[in-house]
Amino acid sequence: GTDERWSVLPWSGPLRVIDPKRSITDVLEELMRINQGSLQTEPQILQRLLESAVSQESGPQNLREIRCRGRFLDPGLRELAQTAWGIPIIHEYYLEEIGVIAHQCPSHEGLHVNAEFVHVEILDELGNSCRTGETGRVVVTPLQNITTPLIRYDTGDLAEAGEPCGCGRTLPVLKQIVS
Repeated sequence: GTDERWSVLPWSGPLRVIDPKRSITDVLEELMRINQGSLQTEPQILQRLLESAVSQESGPQNLREIRCRGRFLDPGLRELAQTAWGIPIIHEYYLEEIGVIAHQCPSHEGLHVNAEFVHVEILDELGNSCRTGETGRVVVTPLQNITTPLIRYDTGDLAEAGEPCGCGRTLPVLKQIVS
């Protein structure tokens, strides 16, 4: 079924949680029934939802945004979202052990690091900081976990260091997560 509760963000209204263990057809039908304006999910579930929507030629009518939380976002998934529902995906670089590390800029596909909550380093094979345009290992230090701190946690991911963003935000930028 669907579990309805209020979001931790007071301005965002009710939050409906759909059990992802249900069949993808049931989840798609439930999405169309509740007709929310925003969907937050993981890349694997979104892929299956979009493929089902394309084959059934159906989808939620009220949906305005898809927030996809995960490590890497396949560009093909963005194309599929446009084909299936005509909606762009907002990528949130997320790790279970850290939370949201970076979120997509509204102006482009680059990711702004949530520097208030996590220190992110992009390091080359020698452990030196990568310059803009270089790809390296993502190493993070969450700043709010005082119970069990993680210091310079190597995520196993690769990212390209981005240049400062023209959108006006001064947060560090990851041009893309490579893997």
